Amino acid sequence: MSQMYNALQEKLWLISPSSFLCFLKAQTYNAIIVGIALSKTAYIAPKVGLPLRGCVNKPLDSSKNMPPWICVMVVTAACYQSWVFTRKQQAAAAVRGEEEESRHRFRSSPLMAVLIRDGAAYSILTTVFTMVGVLFAISKPQLLGIARPIQVGCYAFFGCRLIINVREAAHLDDIRRDSFSMRGLDFGRTVTTVSLNQGSRETPSTTGDLRHIGSSRSVS
Repeated sequence: MSQMYNALQEKLWLISPSSFLCFLKAQTYNAIIVGIALSKTAYIAPKVGLPLRGCVNKPLDSSKNMPPWICVMVVTAACYQSWVFTRKQQAAAAVRGEEEESRHRFRSSPLMAVLIRDGAAYSILTTVFTMVGVLFAISKPQLLGIARPIQVGCYAFFGCRLIINVREAAHLDDIRRDSFSMRGLDFGRTVTTVSLNQGSRETPSTTGDLRHIGSSRSVS
């Protein structure tokens, strides 16, 4: 998987359409199965003690709901692990000094730490709740609706967290670059001031030497 991801880095336009097609395929399959099941079931009036599966009187076949859950879990884990493996390779190359520019970019950018940290949390929780959904689909299909709202909430929560942390890291990166450039300007001003002071100190001494030479010539 990592070799395939590295090979596709030169053709990034293939990654997004492929991921979108996998997601669309899983959602289309799920929608067709649920639509067929709902069209063949009877509905009951809401009352006390309504089961957690909602208004559907007959539970859905769990074997037909397992492929979408497994597909989401595998694709999420594979994409994140491939991305982390690529980052580790770049870090190792940077430490060995093979890519000076890559080393500076990897070590100095706080965005990379934010992406790895929040990406790990998002990937782990998504995988956990997907496995919970698979277990519910196998053992108790009527409880399958419990994992879905939690998973959607994780999508929203960690998506917002990632956006906020990336913006904060970018702001801190800009501040650090500004302070570095200001230190460079201060250093340049210091060098200029020192050179000017040295020039001003040398000028009187040179004038004094000329006066001394002129007086010695007049005496002679």
